Amino acid sequence: AAPGGSWRELGPRARTALVTALGRIGAWAPGPGARRLGPDETLRWCARELIDGPVGEIAAAHGGSIELVGARDGVVTVRMHGACRGCPAAVLTMRQRLETQLRRRVPGMRAVEEA
Repeated sequence: AAPGGSWRELGPRARTALVTALGRIGAWAPGPGARRLGPDETLRWCARELIDGPVGEIAAAHGGSIELVGARDGVVTVRMHGACRGCPAAVLTMRQRLETQLRRRVPGMRAVEEA
């Protein structure tokens, strides 16, 4: 809420607006300059968001990093660096974190592979 505002007052109106908008997704209009992403671009974008965010933070906390090499035909290719390279737990991060979250976001995502 803006300074001086209250979520107690704004909350019900915001909730109603969100429920209404989410109930009419087909009526949404893209903003100026917007373009529809293809499947590979969508997969790449979502993978980048996860690697730059929560999944990458897990790797960084253990002294490693994940590099997005590519995304094509439902397959995301990554390269593990630092402490993640060769670490058995990195497979869990790659499969259980990155792959699981990508499957939730991108229907048709097939696999995450290490380069």
